[in-house]
Amino acid sequence: MNKLLTLALLGIIISTVACQEESKGVLIADYKIRYMAVSNTLDLQAKYKVLIPQVSAEAFFPADGVDVLEKPMEFKSMQGHTDDYYSLKERIPFPEAIKFWFKNQKNELIEQAVEFNPLKNLSINGDIIQRDSGFHLVWEGDTLSNKDELRLIFDYKTEQPVRMNMVGGSSGKKLFIRKEQIAQLKKGRVKIALIQRRYQNYPEGSAVLGSYIVEYYHTPISIVVE
Repeated sequence: MNKLLTLALLGIIISTVACQEESKGVLIADYKIRYMAVSNTLDLQAKYKVLIPQVSAEAFFPADGVDVLEKPMEFKSMQGHTDDYYSLKERIPFPEAIKFWFKNQKNELIEQAVEFNPLKNLSINGDIIQRDSGFHLVWEGDTLSNKDELRLIFDYKTEQPVRMNMVGGSSGKKLFIRKEQIAQLKKGRVKIALIQRRYQNYPEGSAVLGSYIVEYYHTPISIVVE
C-alpha cells in the first residue's frame, strides 16, 4: 500500500513539474539590424515574448538585460504606445558576427547569433546605364541567397524616385536589369541607393525561436543614364 501511495505521489510530482515547465512557454526573439555604410552606423533592436500555446503571448524582459557586441543594450520604454525593446547604436565597421546574450525564463544564459554577409563593392558594369539595352549590377563576395531582397532607388533629386525590388537568389555575383525594368528612367546623372534586405526565421528546435531582419544600406552609386 505504501508503495502504491509512493508511486502515486511521485506521479503527481512529475506531472506538476512538467506542467510548470510547460507554463513557462516558448521564448520568441525578434531582432532588427540596420546598417548605413556611408556613416558606418549600426542600429540594433531586440525584443522578446513568451508564447504559451492556446493561452497567451506576453512580453519578456531578461533578468539582467541584453548584451550584444559585448556591450549592454539600452532598454527603451514606449509607454504602452508600442512594444518595449532593447537598443544599441554604434559607429563601427559591419561586424563579422552579431551575437546577443541574455537569460531566458529559466534563468539560463542564451547566445543567439545573426548571420549576414553583405555584398561588397557594388557597381554598374561599364559605369553607364543604357536604357535600350539594360545593365549588369556586379559585386564581390557571396551570391544572393533566396532569402535576400535587393532594393534599388534611382534618385534624380528633382524627379520622383524610381524604385525597383529584386527578390530571390543569384547564380553568380551579378544581376542583369532588363531594359523593360528601367523604362521609367530619364537621361542624366542619377544616384542609386542600394538596400540589401534579409528576413530569416530561426529553425525549429532552436533554444529560442523567432526571426531577424537585416537592412544593409550600401554606399549609393552615382551614374549617368543614356
